[in-house]
Amino acid sequence: YMRDYYQGTNPNADSVIYLYREWGPYALNFKLQRQFQFYGSRNLTEERLPGVEWRSSLQDLGHGLYGGFVMSADAFRKQWFASTGAPFTKDSLDYQRVDIHPSLEWPAHPAPWLDITPRLELRGTYYTKSQGTGGPDDYTGGAILRRYGVLGLDISGPRLYRNYGGGTLRHIIEPFVDFQVVSADSRASKIPLLDQVDRVALDQRTVTYGIRNRLYGTDHRLILDSELSQTYSQNRDLSFFGPKSSPYSPVSLTLRTWPTEHLNADLRLRYNILSHQLDSKSLSASYSRGGNFARMTYLESKAAVVDPSLALDPAYDFTQTTGLGLPATYSMLPATKEIQFSAALSIWKKRISITPSIDRDLLTGDWRNQHLFLWYNGSCYSLGLEAGRRQIGAFRDSEYRFMVRLKNVGTALDLHGSTGAYAQ
Repeated sequence: YMRDYYQGTNPNADSVIYLYREWGPYALNFKLQRQFQFYGSRNLTEERLPGVEWRSSLQDLGHGLYGGFVMSADAFRKQWFASTGAPFTKDSLDYQRVDIHPSLEWPAHPAPWLDITPRLELRGTYYTKSQGTGGPDDYTGGAILRRYGVLGLDISGPRLYRNYGGGTLRHIIEPFVDFQVVSADSRASKIPLLDQVDRVALDQRTVTYGIRNRLYGTDHRLILDSELSQTYSQNRDLSFFGPKSSPYSPVSLTLRTWPTEHLNADLRLRYNILSHQLDSKSLSASYSRGGNFARMTYLESKAAVVDPSLALDPAYDFTQTTGLGLPATYSMLPATKEIQFSAALSIWKKRISITPSIDRDLLTGDWRNQHLFLWYNGSCYSLGLEAGRRQIGAFRDSEYRFMVRLKNVGTALDLHGSTGAYAQ
């Protein structure tokens, strides 16, 4: 029922109450949370009743060593419609979780052009319930303790730089390599999954390498930052295309620039090493000044990621296909190509504010969202006019709204109407 397109298409309904306090490097957070997720006949409700978290940012422990921690204790309740048995019967799960997660870093600078930082993380998470032998909805396995460690090494350098324009510009080139080993724990497959504490990728041995470029202008202001990188995994594949797979990930390029104080742009590209295509592109540009802003975003994905488990004739000639080079029998993620525009503008001594937003699907030609909000602010009143059209799948609707707000009184008039229909 939300008029905002992104909120209207979000399949979650969230409620959160929290109390947060920080002092120095420490922070304490109490939270009550309820999330309802729409999964067709498997609707899921998850509640945190309640939860407490205590954390410390990295702080100097002496001798160049830095340490921090995150500790939490939570009580959870999950409820979902059962996949078997009588219709509309529900399964439920009540359990508690205690998590302890300390971390250490020892940054070293053996030379002005070289940074070396070893890292160590340890984590233990205790659950009062785990999966039993009756399938994914059976949580009669009793208490379980998941344990793992992370050992990392980050190396940046040798760092090279050169000044241009009499020192007004400085260009820095910095290669880097990051090693990471995450231990395995077979018990992790039995724990209930809810948030980022549970959803941790274990048994990882990766190395990420690349090169960074930075350009600084006058007053040491960063005006360009780019990073070209790739990851190699020793024990799993990271790239897929048809029947092919590789332990090397796609090559990613991120380019950010701030040519002026008010203008910035962001370019992101991902190159699939198996299909030899750019399977993901995004470009966005923003201009902001005096509380006004305009932002344009272009997104494209060719969906080169496919299900590698599907069978395929080894004699299939990939060169005889079109598009992605995949046969029609292959299951693919949907390709996307869209453009988005949003802005906020105040004129006439900020008496009039205009907020448009437009989203267009360039593959189907559909205007998924067209929205305009116009406000006039008088001395003791405000007049608001809202109009919009949106498309969600085959459903299309148009709407309007007119509001009158009085100072120190609130909304005195609110007229809203809409029409909607499913496309043939």
